[in-house]
Amino acid sequence: MRLEKGQEIISTYCQERNIIDYKEIFRNPQYLKELIRELLKNSKLSHRQVANLVGVSNGVVHKINLEE
Repeated sequence: MRLEKGQEIISTYCQERNIIDYKEIFRNPQYLKELIRELLKNSKLSHRQVANLVGVSNGVVHKINLEE
């Protein structure tokens, strides 16, 4: 259920920013940070789950979370 919510957040994020190619998120560090923060805030997923969903390391998610 939480993973489905995470997928929904990613889809909405991409639609709001007219991102057609998911890889564009990785080309823009700001997009990646915003998306990870959005997932952590609204999906109740763990850092590891967010990392797996987005395709980055757990350390990246943890670092972005600490930057807030």
